[in-house]
Amino acid sequence: MNEFHEKISIVVPVYQASQYLNDCLDSLAKQTYKNIEVILVDDGSQDESGNICDHIVDKDHRFKVVHQENQGVSTARNNGLKICTGEYIMFVDSDDWLEPCCCESALKKIHESKSDICFFEMYVIENVEKKETKALALLNQLTTKTELLHLTIPFRDGDSVDDMVFYGPYCKLFKRNVILGLSFFNDLRYGEDAIFNFEAIHAADNYCFLHEQLYNYRKNESSTTASFKHDRLEQSILRLKYTYKVICMTEQREELKLTYYQMFVNINFWVMERMFSGKGKSLKKSWTEFRKLTDDDVLKKIWGKIHSKGKYHRALEMLYSGNRLINTLLFLRLRY
Repeated sequence: MNEFHEKISIVVPVYQASQYLNDCLDSLAKQTYKNIEVILVDDGSQDESGNICDHIVDKDHRFKVVHQENQGVSTARNNGLKICTGEYIMFVDSDDWLEPCCCESALKKIHESKSDICFFEMYVIENVEKKETKALALLNQLTTKTELLHLTIPFRDGDSVDDMVFYGPYCKLFKRNVILGLSFFNDLRYGEDAIFNFEAIHAADNYCFLHEQLYNYRKNESSTTASFKHDRLEQSILRLKYTYKVICMTEQREELKLTYYQMFVNINFWVMERMFSGKGKSLKKSWTEFRKLTDDDVLKKIWGKIHSKGKYHRALEMLYSGNRLINTLLFLRLRY
């Protein structure tokens, strides 16, 4: 018998997920902890996802559905958050599923440790291979929230399975009052969940780690960004700006900026590598992208605060402080 009684709200953004959605919803309905509400946000799906959502709402009073025009996963999650009534909140993607004891185990851990956020591990399913994450083992030696914030500054793209535990919205149970007032940036299409997590950790007083695989993440290669998309540059610039903004709002900002500056350098080189290596990339398109990067006033100001040495750092310094002639010469050198 469950020893706790608080309601857990589970927000599930749904878009074109009919192939896997029943597995997801079935895992939520069969949670050993029964006091849950599931907020399904159908983001304008054109397949059977909307009908599947309506069907389970008719069967199980704990499920609610919101149908909206397609606005993206961030808006879907934000709209789901607005109608949550639970004392605790969890996010699940519509092609993933939970272990039966997930809600019960996470809530029990939060009560035992008197925490605001519970992190837990996941299984990653890729084709027929099932991998266990061990991300939280890295956190056993942490003694302060500042150390956790350093580790979770949102700068990676989730290339390793362990990164997903840190930067995705899943694998966490949040106390409601910790994330009240927080939202996902609607104009970011990647990295928005990592920034949300960073802000939630900053708002929390205490957190705990549950070393159990309770979440099943279905790795879908078609949804990953392996190439430099047409808006990847704009998204990278936005992420750099938003991340810097949220860091500057923390009490640990001076310490965290050092980690951010390294991220700033790494992302700049990552962006430029793809800027010049993309298939079929014309000289005109490369130049346009280069100008967007080098002419951004906010990024110039951020670079002005970085004091680093080495040839790569000097190249970036030239990029952000140089005049048009210097930038043209630097562009040609990088391009050819």
